[in-house]
Amino acid sequence: MSGQTGSSAPQQSRNVPTTGSVVTKPAITPSRYEAPLLNDLGDNYNNWSRTMKLLLRICGLLSIVDGTTPAPDITMDPTGYAEWYEKDQEALLQIIVTLKMEGQNCMHNMQTSKECWDRLADQYEGEGNQQIIYLLEKLLMTPFLNTEPMQVQLNALTMTTQQLKVAGLSVDDKLLAFLIVLRLPDSYVMLKTVLSSLDSTKATSKGMTSQILAEECRRICSSGGDIVAFYVKAKKGNKPQHPERNKKKCSHCKKKGHKLQHRLSKSCSDYHSTQR
Repeated sequence: MSGQTGSSAPQQSRNVPTTGSVVTKPAITPSRYEAPLLNDLGDNYNNWSRTMKLLLRICGLLSIVDGTTPAPDITMDPTGYAEWYEKDQEALLQIIVTLKMEGQNCMHNMQTSKECWDRLADQYEGEGNQQIIYLLEKLLMTPFLNTEPMQVQLNALTMTTQQLKVAGLSVDDKLLAFLIVLRLPDSYVMLKTVLSSLDSTKATSKGMTSQILAEECRRICSSGGDIVAFYVKAKKGNKPQHPERNKKKCSHCKKKGHKLQHRLSKSCSDYHSTQR
């Protein structure tokens, strides 16, 4: 019996923690998730910030980043401070790895996660209105392209207006409707004329969007292909042609830019001397 008791003791000690031992719960790390990268221009800051808050909250780090769990006094509670510092540095790392090269260079002096988080907020949604100016410029100055699907470009426009709203500047829907018309490329000149002549009291961004997408669909159907083939062809057709490729080659001197000029009593050497 004593032998059996002795043999079972080690087995029990491996499965049951002894008195005074600390059982640690495995940490949930952000590697399980696709954390977005924050662009250097900060145009995706709002989406990045929302996602990172969720990520940090799941990892138990958000209260350290937003300052609701301050650092314990290192003299009065050195153990508590050491635990807090470890979490703070983990949070700082999680933020830094989602920044691109320029963003990381700007944050290399940040010592705490809260300091880094607040610096990013000041830079991209902060008090200097840089974000609003950037978004307004993007809203007002970016035209639609012939070489990209209209739905993608319209979605980007909608995202810009949502970002402006979050930043504190709402865009009136009537204004947005006419901005959509102004963005249309030259190839949509007929549709632009039609939409511009509509009753302004009935103009809506949804209505303008529907008209543009219907026109795009008509063009794609007329081409006999699908949307992918349509825009692949559009991109190819948009490439500038090198002028030398369209010049004819002389059958005598093999140089481009002229035909054999002997019948006109003008030699090749005479021709090239005039081009210098």
